[in-house]
Amino acid sequence: MGLARRVLGGAGAVAAALVCVLAMAPPARSQNLVQNPNFTDGLNGYVTTGSVNVGDFNGTLTAVVFSPDSISQAIATSPGTLYTVVFSATYDPPIVDSLVASFGSGSFSVTPTNPGDGTFYTYDFSGTAEGTSTNLSFTATDGAFAITGLSVEAGVAGAPTPVPGSGALSILGGLSMFAIAAVCRMTGNRRLPAAGQRDFFG
Repeated sequence: MGLARRVLGGAGAVAAALVCVLAMAPPARSQNLVQNPNFTDGLNGYVTTGSVNVGDFNGTLTAVVFSPDSISQAIATSPGTLYTVVFSATYDPPIVDSLVASFGSGSFSVTPTNPGDGTFYTYDFSGTAEGTSTNLSFTATDGAFAITGLSVEAGVAGAPTPVPGSGALSILGGLSMFAIAAVCRMTGNRRLPAAGQRDFFG
């Protein structure tokens, strides 16, 4: 009996420690659904109209789009799901440039106040998918712009999206935060320390 109690006690301690680790782990983010988001494989995965090419902007690969042309990619989506689009853009200095980005029910228009300073600005917007395939598109409505770092993820910008069926969620689902905190204190568990020139606008 003494041995059995020690074995069961040890298993309980391991389980308690596991609960603490799972409780402190950050929720998993959904994956980026864009193929070739930084254009390291050229324009592979995209559909373009007119004058679109891949160029180097101070060491950063970008897709360069001239008005009135566009670049797009079909993204596999779940109907009725909200997605967040994130992208970075920079602009041609001599003219007032603008672009329109769209995805599902959402669209986003950008006219920079200080084009041509060589800075990549990051933007985000949300759109709801209406089918199993949703088009992510960027259209130059004036001048020219360059984009990179494209991302489409399920959920709201900046909010981690739980992974369905996650073991952490199922284990913690029936436990209150107070109970978890108490278990962690009893087991003494602690969190570990966290580990040029532009030449393409022409």
